[in-house]
Order: sequence, then C-alpha cells, then structure tokens
Amino acid sequence: MLDALRVQNCVFLKAMAGFGNADHPQVVSRAPYNAVGTADGTRWIITAWLPESRLWNNPRNPCLHSDPMFPACPPGATRTVYGWFSFYQGRDVRAEFARIDATGWKEDPWNDQPRWNEGSEAYR
Repeated sequence: MLDALRVQNCVFLKAMAGFGNADHPQVVSRAPYNAVGTADGTRWIITAWLPESRLWNNPRNPCLHSDPMFPACPPGATRTVYGWFSFYQGRDVRAEFARIDATGWKEDPWNDQPRWNEGSEAYR
C-alpha cells in the first residue's frame, strides 16, 4: 500500500531584515495560512498550501512552513498541490487572511488558468 505524501515548503527568513530570530518576529497561524510578521506587526509574509497543511515555524533557524499532505501517488498518476504566497503591510494580518480568502484562490486550483474575481483585482 502506498503512503500519503507530504511536501515541505520552507520559507527561509534569516536574511530578511526584521524577520531573523534576533528580531523577535510575530507568528500568526490559521489553517491554511501561516504568517510571520516583524516585531512591530507592520510587515508580514504569508504562505498557505492546499490540501490542508501542517503549519509550523522554526525560531532557531527562522522560517515558516505550510506543508501540504496529499494522497498516495501510484505509478503513472499525478497529484497536485497549490498555494499562496504574499507580502502584507499593515497591522491586521487576520483581516488580510479574510481578504485573501475572498479572492477565491482555494476554490481555483488553477487547473487551466486563474479565474480572477472582484477580490483579486489588485493581483492582475
């Protein structure tokens, strides 16, 4: 029997000003989103991957993860994961999660081409 597969998507933060472990960045997670912000909470990096992911961070080697797990892939078959990565400037990262949700990205795995909507107008 084939086991489920896990992808590890690591976003390294060490070299980014304000995001290293000495800078005491903030972490906010709400599946599937994982975000790391500067200590003052004004600049954020957000990542999310589907199917639903394991969210974690490593403060010793600053990084953030959204690691999707998907069904086993038998020989000759295909499995797909899709995700989101963005930068946000502002203090309410949870509201940014809601705004990202409103773009419809989770319902559009981009099997052919993106289906843009009113909420994603800024990303054209």
